[in-house]
Amino acid sequence: MPKKITKMKKQKFSKIYIQDWTALKPYEKQVVSDIYYLKLANRVKELFIIEFNTINDFFESDDNFTSLSCFLTSYFEDVISGTNIWNTFVRKNKELYQKELPFYDIDEDYIHGEINHQDISFLLWYFINTIKEDYVTHPYNLIFDILPIRIMQIFEAEYETAPENEHLKKYYQVNPNETDLYSLRDTIGNILFRTYLFFPDTFLAFNEDTRQIIDTAKKEKENEKTMLMYLYEVELMTLNATPTKLLNMKGKEWLAALLGEQHPLYHDILNCSERIFGLFFYKGEDEKDVFIEHIASAMQFKLTKK
Repeated sequence: MPKKITKMKKQKFSKIYIQDWTALKPYEKQVVSDIYYLKLANRVKELFIIEFNTINDFFESDDNFTSLSCFLTSYFEDVISGTNIWNTFVRKNKELYQKELPFYDIDEDYIHGEINHQDISFLLWYFINTIKEDYVTHPYNLIFDILPIRIMQIFEAEYETAPENEHLKKYYQVNPNETDLYSLRDTIGNILFRTYLFFPDTFLAFNEDTRQIIDTAKKEKENEKTMLMYLYEVELMTLNATPTKLLNMKGKEWLAALLGEQHPLYHDILNCSERIFGLFFYKGEDEKDVFIEHIASAMQFKLTKK
């Protein structure tokens, strides 16, 4: 159960541990740079302890402060490591709305591709409003002005010496000659379920859905095979059809944007069809494909045997 902090004294906040940090990563086993960023995340959390009275109204548990500290530190790690997650969001927002960030205007001090306090302002607003679904906090609340500047001071002091997490990049790359749909699906899963930017969104929503399925299966005494089928369906629905709260983009669109238009598979990824449900007629097969017809629409499909 989350640790309630409504009446908690500042010294009762818990330390961030490595499992808290790697919860926002696409890998489970820690790498060398994780220790550095874990220490940095704890420094960010210490700042929240100092600002406890300012930010306490937004959260109900110490776990939220831990996740937020790891979330913001992961933004810093992303920029340092060139993982391109944040830069992709800024670029897509610019394409869609002719400005780099929602709500916040940038000035001559804003440096593309580097850390900026306006980025932290938006990330802080986004995290709080995604976690707290019962009300919306105005983006021009004073907290989104003061706290980002102080967090920025921590990051700026480390900017020149922070190590790159070279291990992280490979989880968002796709072989230009890739032909396996499941490999692409795994990369989309890394984006939606194991990336800091979507931690308060698709990651937590998927976790809640799976928890409810498991709890219901236990209550109804359903067999494990049925439970796994439901879990698989929820995962596929999220991977194929659920848009993120940021920019209302689906997983395949984020993957294509992350890879860039120069990637040989850019258009193929965007053209992946939605998952189609229903009954099908078997029409035949050859060495590579099975030919089927969707009964409801009479649409013809080739289903690869691979």
